[in-house]
Amino acid sequence: MKPRVVILGGGFAGLWSARTLARRARAGQLDVTLINPRPTSDFHPLLPDVVGGRVRRASATYDLRQAEQRWALTFRQAEATDVDADRRVVKTTDGDVPFDHVIVATGAQTNVRGRGDLRAHALTLDSARNAESIIRTATRDPAAAFVIAGGGPTGVELATNLRLRCWPHRPRIVLAEFLSRLCSLLPESHSRYVLRNVRRMDTDVRLETTVEAVDGSTVVLCDGERIAGARLIWAAGVAPGAVARKLPRGDRNGRAATDEYLQAGEGIWAAGDAAGFVRPGESRPIRMSVQHAIGGGVAAARNVLGAIGGRDLQPFRPLDLGYIVPMANGLSCGTALGVPVFGAPATALHYVMSGFRSQAPGKTAGVLTDALSSYLDARRFNSRPPSAHDASYNNP
Repeated sequence: MKPRVVILGGGFAGLWSARTLARRARAGQLDVTLINPRPTSDFHPLLPDVVGGRVRRASATYDLRQAEQRWALTFRQAEATDVDADRRVVKTTDGDVPFDHVIVATGAQTNVRGRGDLRAHALTLDSARNAESIIRTATRDPAAAFVIAGGGPTGVELATNLRLRCWPHRPRIVLAEFLSRLCSLLPESHSRYVLRNVRRMDTDVRLETTVEAVDGSTVVLCDGERIAGARLIWAAGVAPGAVARKLPRGDRNGRAATDEYLQAGEGIWAAGDAAGFVRPGESRPIRMSVQHAIGGGVAAARNVLGAIGGRDLQPFRPLDLGYIVPMANGLSCGTALGVPVFGAPATALHYVMSGFRSQAPGKTAGVLTDALSSYLDARRFNSRPPSAHDASYNNP
């Protein structure tokens, strides 16, 4: 019987695992099954751009039925709930799936941090469907205010793209961050740049502020301010999916502990945001990022092939090329190969890298074409007179 490899998750790590296994699957040497709760793989770095209208949904999603044909795998649309290591089956909402090797690449979802009281009221941005829900909300009630909880990269990107989407109506947008600066994991110079730019885009930034409650259509901040007619969008952190959290934990967020080969157990591997991989000599897992998800997906799949073939496993050696925080007016920031990059060059890197990381034929051109066509839209923010929220643009 052919070895059975099951991949949990259709994100970057899952798709690059499938791509790495494809040659053996086409040759009839492997039985590969990909399990994902949605019929599409959603390109998360572009979802804020979908909200802003800079990128079409079609350019930010990939039909997993195409992956099924392209990489000679079996796609099952189901939610994986657990990995039974003793019985060698993955438990799903569509029954048990047997495996010889399983790659847990379930990514991460919005984490409400114990605030279950807010979950029913908050919009999130975990999928292209979520992006369309935000768009419908903004379109249906142009006068509604928005409160975005979380001033990390996702909150910042969402705030600027929501401003782009709602520009004609100019609704109030509040970005509430618990810490004393936006994007706190970035160098302080980048945080200051982000703050100036977000304020320039007519966004009310509230540092050291949290959302206390949602009272009907009113969002209540921790300082007691009540923002009437507001919708809450939660972007205050992420956590791994349920399957990864049931494996031995590698960090406080519940990422699965792995060895240097990305093994999380006998025949169980973890990659991407689900894996709490720690570099030799370091104490904290590598950051969640697209590049680490891609590299981890490839490394896990190669080691699965090595284990099947009786060869030595190869240690995972992630390479961090940098990061970009893209903002909808084209004034983005980040680092590339350790070099700080700001403004239009950073924005160009965001779209070029997003385009070339796409798995589907034709998606690269679609992303780049969408980005180019939206360039003039972004210029409106950089040529307009300062607004009331720009008072501290040069002095954050």
